[in-house]
Amino acid sequence: MLSWAVDKGKVKLKNRKRSTSFPVRAFICPTASHRERARFKGEEVSVDLVGKNIVAVSAESCWATHMRKRHEELAPRRAAEQAPGPEATAPTDPTIQLIQEEECEFQRQDFQSRLRVSIPGHTQDRSSNKIYVGGTKVVLGDALFLLFLRLVVELFKGDDGFLYKGHRTQGGGLVEEGYLSVHGIEQKIGRLRGPFEPALGSTIDVKKFIEVSGSNVRLSTHPRYVSYDRAKLLLHHDHRVRKLADQLADEDVP
Repeated sequence: MLSWAVDKGKVKLKNRKRSTSFPVRAFICPTASHRERARFKGEEVSVDLVGKNIVAVSAESCWATHMRKRHEELAPRRAAEQAPGPEATAPTDPTIQLIQEEECEFQRQDFQSRLRVSIPGHTQDRSSNKIYVGGTKVVLGDALFLLFLRLVVELFKGDDGFLYKGHRTQGGGLVEEGYLSVHGIEQKIGRLRGPFEPALGSTIDVKKFIEVSGSNVRLSTHPRYVSYDRAKLLLHHDHRVRKLADQLADEDVP
């Protein structure tokens, strides 16, 4: 019976006969530069635990575990920094306040939106998926919801959240993954932006919310502003949504 976990900066793998530890960097280094991190992303590492017993561990699984552990470590600090002072009153606006470390990350990555994004995993019917932006409901069909959720998954992987759109003749990126068509790359991004315009109003330009920079696209917000119900997403009727949800850490939408 094999088990593994991230503990004190190392990945520990063990079975009944032997326990082996490797630095997190061997899988994917959370503190490495963007260039170093990209080098490890998606790779697999084979570990010889006992004789001929070879085990392959996914780097992305290791990264998800690290992000979940990091979320748990930061939770007490968030609560302490957001607690009202002795003469203060709790705000009526449920706006999320970033702790100092998260605010620095927001500025460094030049994110544009501070609106709360909630993905409850509910569907109005088989092809209408509900999302809430700043408390306003947005409904997306399955194809657009898949693209939006793919942007969310990338955002939670760290870095700046940008994904390569792909090329109309050379493919690659979201084109190769099947989220964009070679004959309608920009058109589909435009269709994704459309339903969000009423919810955003005058708060932020939709082109800054779903941001394009050269050949890349992202959901331009800090991951702390995004919440989702992974359990419900894993029950979605579309297997592609379930596959994306499986890459997200456990989270419940308040």
